[in-house]
Amino acid sequence: MRVLRTVQVALLVSILLYLVLAMRLPTPTLASPAPVTLAALGFLSVMNVGIIFVLRRVFVRRSAVMLGNNPEDPLALMQWRAGHIATYAVAESIAVFGLILRFVGFTLPQVGPFFLAGFVLLLFLGPRRPANAIG
Repeated sequence: MRVLRTVQVALLVSILLYLVLAMRLPTPTLASPAPVTLAALGFLSVMNVGIIFVLRRVFVRRSAVMLGNNPEDPLALMQWRAGHIATYAVAESIAVFGLILRFVGFTLPQVGPFFLAGFVLLLFLGPRRPANAIG
């Protein structure tokens, strides 16, 4: 649990650093970026949210059930941890999409939802101790 919490907090802090970096970038004045870029990465972000819930169902929930039956199962514990870390990485990628869009030239209000979505997903998808698990 401690390792997963540490990873979670580190990724939350990194999203805040991405936001600070995005806020410090000057707004481009020349050419506006293509709106299709924003739409494409928005679509990928929605797909990532779906991927997160599939990963949680496949890895986290199944291994949590196995850990509930046998808390000492090393394979189930490894899958449980891997599932959490994979979901954190996918949630982090949504915030990275926002940073990329900001570098391309979109405004902060346009990319803000990407940072918010990544942060909220990481915040609420934290590790929970499996039922009947020890440690």
